[in-house]
Amino acid sequence: MKLKISEGADPNYLAVVVACPELKDHPNAERLSLATVFGNDVIVAKGMYEKGEKLIYFAVESCISQKFLSWANLLDKAELNADGKTKGFFGSKHGRVKAVRLREIPSQGFLYKVSKLVEYYEVKESEFNVGDIFDTVGDDLLVTKYIRKESNSGEPTIKKSRVPKWLNSTLGVLPRPIRRGAYTFVNAWYNRNEESIKSKIVDGQFKFHYKTEHLGKNMFILKPDDFITITSKLHGTSAIFSNLLCKKSFNPIRSIVNKLGGKIPDREYKFVYASRSRIKN
Repeated sequence: MKLKISEGADPNYLAVVVACPELKDHPNAERLSLATVFGNDVIVAKGMYEKGEKLIYFAVESCISQKFLSWANLLDKAELNADGKTKGFFGSKHGRVKAVRLREIPSQGFLYKVSKLVEYYEVKESEFNVGDIFDTVGDDLLVTKYIRKESNSGEPTIKKSRVPKWLNSTLGVLPRPIRRGAYTFVNAWYNRNEESIKSKIVDGQFKFHYKTEHLGKNMFILKPDDFITITSKLHGTSAIFSNLLCKKSFNPIRSIVNKLGGKIPDREYKFVYASRSRIKN
């Protein structure tokens, strides 16, 4: 059973096999310890882990499989867990790894023993090596990026054609070959403004920024004599503003003229704006 990374997975929310670091005492709790992984402190129960032990690290805002959490008795509703008695701390609607504050100290991430995970997958512990990065074991997706679900009250909206009923009825009496061509032409005209700007952008004009991986996982890239810049982000968002070559909306006169050999331009430059991962206009 192989460890894999699924297509399109976000590199910042993959599971990582790590060696348990030296544990520090929690300054405000006798029964808790701190394990620092990739620069993040993770709070664990004292005595739960030993230095050098193989662990799986799940980053904040990753989402762990509900099936696995139920097997491990980690869900917050006992009746949903395998033993029906134990109450964990993961939400029963999702397996989101949250940043939490315990006794005034933030905990950023979740650690789990490899020796226990191999029981779930019924594989040998040698399948997991320190440094392995994955989201899938065999064909089972263990972890993904947490994505907030949009609220949706009622039935989904069904998009209706903007072509008037009377015109549909009129076209219906025409011979089939003519009717098929006429429907294509008429639908394009009445729905010419319904296209998203994304579908109009000429290929090769635009692409989103690549995903930037967490610094903590890439410290090995920095060398002692490198010059670096450190900034502090106080507030804001990623934004993209572009003047891009786009296809013009459908125009019947232009279409006919160009089919007859005319050269009316069918492309124009348009202002496009986007967030880090979504075109907005």
